[in-house]
Amino acid sequence: MPILNTVDNGFIKTSFLQAARREEFQQKWMSAETWAQLIVKYSIVDSNLIFNGDQLDKCINSRENKRLREEMGLRLSIPKDHIGIFCEQLRKKGSTKKTSYYYATTSGQSPLEKEKRWYECINDAQELLSKKITRASETLLGVSSTQQLTKKRKLKASELEAPTEDKTLYDAFFAVPISSFVDDAPISSCAHHCSSNTPYNYFDSPEARILFATNENENTRQSIYAQIDILKMAQDGEYGYLSVIEGGEEVDSEMISNHTKHAIRQKCMILTLA
Repeated sequence: MPILNTVDNGFIKTSFLQAARREEFQQKWMSAETWAQLIVKYSIVDSNLIFNGDQLDKCINSRENKRLREEMGLRLSIPKDHIGIFCEQLRKKGSTKKTSYYYATTSGQSPLEKEKRWYECINDAQELLSKKITRASETLLGVSSTQQLTKKRKLKASELEAPTEDKTLYDAFFAVPISSFVDDAPISSCAHHCSSNTPYNYFDSPEARILFATNENENTRQSIYAQIDILKMAQDGEYGYLSVIEGGEEVDSEMISNHTKHAIRQKCMILTLA
């Protein structure tokens, strides 16, 4: 039996929730194992972060995810802010163990009504799992969660002119490690402006505003949250990644390689956890 990686439940949960927002994964009843395989294939680069269906089930059934399970169990009076993920269990003939199946749809929506029963619509996602994803071998590296966005909140469309520029795009999108401004950071000028009895808060300093590209009408924390919201949009359907690219509505998606699309989604997902 292969040794399983010890993967943080927070990462597993976020990976699952982000995957559930992709249109190509929606409207299908799929087992936890199938979901895990899809996430590994489409979203995970670092082999140390690979997990399987059992780990996904354990994560969802953990004590801290009780509220998530309650939402998944709803079938009537679905609220508009419902997560859009549902769960059913099935004990196969000859088995003593129940298998969990998950269904994703648009937030606030119920599973599509069909003439067949839900378990007759179970999908093994073979079409998605067999789909070839082009990844340049030199860029198949583990992604550190200590990477941050550069000052620009979005990529310039000019950086996406050709698929052959994958490495340039990869490096341009995320380049500044947290350690470069935390471990060796100089004392902020905020310390010089605040009185001795005023609690020091780095996020109120001019350096923090510059580092996180804060706009005039927002504070540093609001800027960070706004950038996180943009990062999350990268997982919204097949073309969600275009929302994190400056001028994305004018970008020809055919000019972007599958690896670049994959890298953008992966980086955005990792950064939402940073």
